[in-house]
Formats: sequence, structure tokens, C-alpha cells
Amino acid sequence: MARKEGLIGRKVGMTQVFGDDGNHVPVTVIEAGPCTIVGIRTNDTHGYDALQLGFGAKKKNVSKPAAGLFKKVNVAPMRVIREIASRRPRSSRATRWGSRSRWRCSSRASSWTS
Repeated sequence: MARKEGLIGRKVGMTQVFGDDGNHVPVTVIEAGPCTIVGIRTNDTHGYDALQLGFGAKKKNVSKPAAGLFKKVNVAPMRVIREIASRRPRSSRATRWGSRSRWRCSSRASSWTS
């Protein structure tokens, strides 16, 4: 299975980190997750393989088509929906609509796993 990395989040603010030598480095603080799988795009039906991920709750001003999509997959309305493309199809057992994704953070990058 191809591993695709992505990050969906919200910028919280800026801060600084001090190194061992005393120099400070400006860093951006990002709230990343939880992300919910909203849809699965398969090569058979859509012509490409991807996962639709949703982030952040949306409480009001949800359009009727979007409300229907979220009701169909039985998840709360999301503020941000993005697709993360994959080169190979995922098995339907491993990925289900409405399941929460887990983020594993490393020093180089954050990676998405289902």
C-alpha cells in the first residue's frame, strides 16, 4: 500500500524554541487533528484513488448538499474537507467512512495512517 503524507490543521500562532547554543528559532504552532474520513474515492468509480478527510467542526451555515453528505456517512459537519491522493487502492476493511485517523508525529514530518 502506498503511503501518502499530508497534514490538515489550523494555525494556532507563533512561538520560539531555544536551541542548546542559546539561539532562538521562530516556529509555527499548528493544531493537527483529529481528522475524520469523510469519503473514499476509488479508481473504479471516480478514476483515481484518494481519501476525503475532514477537519474541524462546523456548527452553522451548512449547505443542504453538504449536510446530506455528512448525514450519509454519519459524521458531524466539518469545516475543512481535503482529498489526499493515493497511488494504490486501500482495502475497504482498513478504511471506513467516518473513522478517525491517527497522526504519528516524527521529527521530520507528520504522517497519516488509517
